Amino acid sequence: MDCIRRGEVIQLPVGTLLIAETEPAEFFFLNLEGEVRISRQYDNQEVLLGVNRPGMFMGEIPLLLDSPWHATARVSKPARLFRLNQENFWHMLGACPSVAREVFRTAASRLRNLEGYSQQREKLVSLGTMAAGLAHELNNRPRPPAARPPS
Repeated sequence: MDCIRRGEVIQLPVGTLLIAETEPAEFFFLNLEGEVRISRQYDNQEVLLGVNRPGMFMGEIPLLLDSPWHATARVSKPARLFRLNQENFWHMLGACPSVAREVFRTAASRLRNLEGYSQQREKLVSLGTMAAGLAHELNNRPRPPAARPPS
C-alpha cells in the first residue's frame, strides 16, 4: 500500500486531452477503467502510437528522462485513472522494487518500439523521395519522335 497511497483517482470524460505533445511531464498514470489513445504528430500527420487500456500505465518515460511528453494522450472511452505526481512516482520506484522493475522493463520496450517506428518512417520517407525523383526523370526524359504511318 505504501507504493500507491500518495496518489489520487481521477475520472475523465471522452475527448479530454490528458497530455499534449511537448508539455512538461508532471504525472504518472495507471489506467483503472476506460481507454486513452496516444498519438504523435509527424510532419502534418497524426500517427496513433498506442491505446492505453485498463491495467496499463503511461507517463513513465518523460518522468524517467526528465523530458517533455513526446506524444498526445486523449481519452477515447470514459476513463478512471490513478495519478501520481513526479515526487510520488520517484517514491514509488524507491519503495517498491517489483513495481520499479515493471516500469523500467515497460519503458525500455516502449523506447525500442518507438525507435523502430522512427527508423521505419525514415526509410518510407526516403523511398517516397526516391520514387518521386524517378517519376520526375521518367516524365521529363526526351521522347523519340512519333513513328509516321506509311503513305
